Amino acid sequence: MEVNVEPEQVLFAGERILWTGRPQRARHSVQELGMALYLVIGVPLALVLFILPLFKHSQPGWLIAFTMIVVVGGLAQAAGYLIYLMVIQPRVRASVTYAVTDRRVIVTGGLRVRVANSGYISALRKPMLLQHGDGTSTLRFGDGRQTKRPTSARSPFRREAPTLALPALSGADASTALAAVQQALTAPSRGEASTAWSSADPLPALTDATPAGWTPMPGERVLWIGRPGRVRWWYGAYDVYTSLFGVGWTAAVAIMEALAIAQHVWPIAVLLLAFAAFGVHSMFGRLVWRRARIRRSTYLVTTQRVATVWNLRRPRVVSAALSDLRPAALSEDGTLTFNMAVPATRQQPGQATAAMLSPAATNEAPVFLALTDAATVYRIVGAAQAGAMGFTTSPA
Repeated sequence: MEVNVEPEQVLFAGERILWTGRPQRARHSVQELGMALYLVIGVPLALVLFILPLFKHSQPGWLIAFTMIVVVGGLAQAAGYLIYLMVIQPRVRASVTYAVTDRRVIVTGGLRVRVANSGYISALRKPMLLQHGDGTSTLRFGDGRQTKRPTSARSPFRREAPTLALPALSGADASTALAAVQQALTAPSRGEASTAWSSADPLPALTDATPAGWTPMPGERVLWIGRPGRVRWWYGAYDVYTSLFGVGWTAAVAIMEALAIAQHVWPIAVLLLAFAAFGVHSMFGRLVWRRARIRRSTYLVTTQRVATVWNLRRPRVVSAALSDLRPAALSEDGTLTFNMAVPATRQQPGQATAAMLSPAATNEAPVFLALTDAATVYRIVGAAQAGAMGFTTSPA
């Protein structure tokens, strides 16, 4: 069931819009132009400098094959990123819609599937305007300085909440948006009445029993139970890229394996089997296992948390406290994605391999996939979260 996720359609009960706007057409930044120049000139030059020393002397066939695979793969990735940087990213920026309500900042964007992300204004840092040389301004939350804390390198397999900022605004829109945020911070009516669950929109009846393996906390009450709708094979562009990477990786390992066997380099031939297994897993092994997880999943919203429970070899529960989460991100395809308000500062052992199963991973907050009543569940979560954070009582 497709959902309208424009700001006017994703308001919580009693929430009011104070300002809406869109980004202006902005030029590419100096950093983006520099990256594009590097991709066009720097990457090919670096690859040439990498392969020249190898071909000064005769090399075994498996090393030549490996080198050519690295070169072709590097050029293909550079070309793909260049297309994204110069063509796709500007279109994504132009598709964005901004909104400031008496409670949240909402950013809706996306080309193929639009997604509404938001943040509670009371939980964001101090708003400020940054003016740019092209005549546009950015409304951001915080002083812009990097917070120094121990953290691991960002993993592409790990889901992370997008940064809330409103870039490429005209001067007038930027000032109006800032005034709306300040009004929401100081308005006395931002409390109980604006976050209560609407009696005209009653909670759906609990038609499903709680799944095996689920144990409620003291005083916890289940508000909604549901199951995923249509289960897809791939979830997002990076997911498709991971499978294509697995195809290329497996093909490259197969070529090197054949050359190693032909030249009787048996230690390398044995070692390459492990690399082949990784390629097969990236290509389709993880998809089969994840699909089985999703098909056996049950979703729950309670007065204290959101959770996913699945039963394969044994029951597994992935849950997150409502008070620890940002507002849910709602997608047009009926998916609710939950992100931690404060991301973990350390990468847990095995996190990268487990997150390859995202959005059905064990180390992330839950994701509710392809819901038939996504808009209703979105508002139930919003009201329950407001209660858990002390804005109002939980939905009754």
